[in-house]
Amino acid sequence: MRSSRLTQCISVVLFCLFGAAAAADESDAADPAWGWSNIYKTKFGGSKTPLGIGIYTTRKKSFGVGFRCEQYKLYAFVAVKRVSVRDTMIRGARKPQRWDVTYSIDGAEEAEEEWISVHNGLMFMVKSRETSFAIFEAAKLGKTMTVRPKNGKAISIALPADTTGIFDRFWNECGLGVAAAL
Repeated sequence: MRSSRLTQCISVVLFCLFGAAAAADESDAADPAWGWSNIYKTKFGGSKTPLGIGIYTTRKKSFGVGFRCEQYKLYAFVAVKRVSVRDTMIRGARKPQRWDVTYSIDGAEEAEEEWISVHNGLMFMVKSRETSFAIFEAAKLGKTMTVRPKNGKAISIALPADTTGIFDRFWNECGLGVAAAL
């Protein structure tokens, strides 16, 4: 009973954070591997409220990662099915569930954590702040990430390196340096 109530609470929080979001695409033409979006919450009647910003791998229908920054907080997303990372990352969560995931960055020792499945197993939101930052750093440097959801197949995601400074711009725009110092 308690687990069900906790799952409901997580669902409500995720919907509030990620529900009814829309994005204005600002992909950097100089680096087609990574895209940038301002993220808005669209209210009834069409008015938009800024929520934050996001960067994401731009390969269509592929495994990839994305990052959302809202109120000085970094959220990492990992697509374990072939999807548009941008579109999947910004839309409202569908049936979020806690899920055990094993991951490794660049062949390092595997770690197991509980992540949140936000789109029926298409994509996971990383719960741990430290892991989100580790994935962010791995993506910035172009490392390879291996992810295996519980009862699922392991997939390898080759992350394209940042060649234009989009990660530094994202970091500064989000104020993550300020938040890390607090």
